[in-house]
Amino acid sequence: MKMKLTTGLVLVAGSLFLSACGGSGSANGGASISTGTASYLDSAVKGVNVDCQGSNSVTDSQGKFTFAHNHECTFAVGNITLRTQSNITDGQVIVEDNIHVAQFLQSMDFDGDASNGIEIDAKTANVLASSDITQVPSTDAEVAEAVEAMENAKIGYHGHFVNEYYAKVHMYGTMDQHGIPHPSL
Repeated sequence: MKMKLTTGLVLVAGSLFLSACGGSGSANGGASISTGTASYLDSAVKGVNVDCQGSNSVTDSQGKFTFAHNHECTFAVGNITLRTQSNITDGQVIVEDNIHVAQFLQSMDFDGDASNGIEIDAKTANVLASSDITQVPSTDAEVAEAVEAMENAKIGYHGHFVNEYYAKVHMYGTMDQHGIPHPSL
């Protein structure tokens, strides 16, 4: 009896260890895929959808997400693609390096304070879609239009327009924290 109990405990502990280290999941009709965990930052970005060809997750308050190994991943707010990333590894930190995406994320931050993390509320995608905003804004006027749509939606959004210069300062600060070179301001 003791041996069966000990063997059972070892098997349970082993399976818990393996699941904590990443492992396999099922997607696409039950095919087994290997998954890992990485982070998406311009500050920690919460609420971004990550689709790795069928393996889906949403970034948490620390920017962490689950990804499928050896699959290209698409980062999006609703149907608005922010970036695609290949060859993601366990523990990798992906720092947003596209100024238009950084400006958009900082302007969509629900509490308007990117220094405490960026939160993209679940309602944001619906507001942007109903305002016919289908891609990352590439001009200040387009970012301002997205901010206006969020303000008019009356969903508790307390964000504000972040101009390109301040978005760049913030993005470069995050890059500095992670030892990623960037051009000077």
